Amino acid sequence: MNSILNGWLVLDKPVGVSSTGLLNQIKKLIQANKNHIKVGHAGTLDPEASGILLVAFGEATKTVEYAMGSRKAYDFTLTWGEDRSTDDSEGEIIATSDVRAGDKEVKNIIKEFIGKINQVPPKFSAIKVQGERAYNISRQGGEVELKPREVMCYSAELLTHNQSKSQFSIECGKGFYIRSLARDIAHALGTCGYVSELKRTRLGQFRLEDAISLDCLKELVYTSGLEGVAGILKPVHVVLDGILVQQVTLSDARKLQQGQKVKYISSITNEEKLAAMFENKIVAICKVSEGLIIPSKVFNLLK
Repeated sequence: MNSILNGWLVLDKPVGVSSTGLLNQIKKLIQANKNHIKVGHAGTLDPEASGILLVAFGEATKTVEYAMGSRKAYDFTLTWGEDRSTDDSEGEIIATSDVRAGDKEVKNIIKEFIGKINQVPPKFSAIKVQGERAYNISRQGGEVELKPREVMCYSAELLTHNQSKSQFSIECGKGFYIRSLARDIAHALGTCGYVSELKRTRLGQFRLEDAISLDCLKELVYTSGLEGVAGILKPVHVVLDGILVQQVTLSDARKLQQGQKVKYISSITNEEKLAAMFENKIVAICKVSEGLIIPSKVFNLLK
């Protein structure tokens, strides 16, 4: 059955609910099981974080991995003087310091975190350690040793600064932890610190001004039903920015949907990935080899 909902919803996640908890509310709101609608999300936000959460409906759930790889931008507040077990306001105080850095010192130190850096994720994170989530081990009192990972910070800027808190704006890549950044900035300055506020302001091409609140989504469902929700969804293919697009005929589109190879006439050969499109709908994500388009993931969007 082809769902009435296929596409991406740009949601403004509020503070105080997990990404999974919010997703469950949406599933209940649209009666996902009854209406046979698949729902997923890209780019988890911590419960105390707010801002853009991309919610995938229907065929868009097949493109979550591409959305996860997009650049992200955040505004966050670093509170000075305390280390927390979770590196944010939810955790217990594990260390304190009276040392405070000046404006120039903070501006200079954040330059060291721009570019490719090695970052140790928070112990309270979703990374798996021997098959179990790190946060589960930590909550049970277990010791977690996470290895540094190479991540990318494209830009970082100090917005405001005083002796108690500082506000930053940052653009980063996949797998980057703002909580780790705040902790490491503080430690590099010889003090303690944690993230007390965090808002994701951009994910890929989507900005906070594009987002809808949960309350507005509820009102839309109550007044216009699923058709109203369908009307505000972004197309499935919008998260495939980095992939070459090839328009195909309806005949070839049908073949690709059935897993068949089709001929590819172009000067570009052996492209790693290609998005086959018919009109404005994604048909398949394909590989190109020796003049053939070979579907690796197909979408059920054509009538």
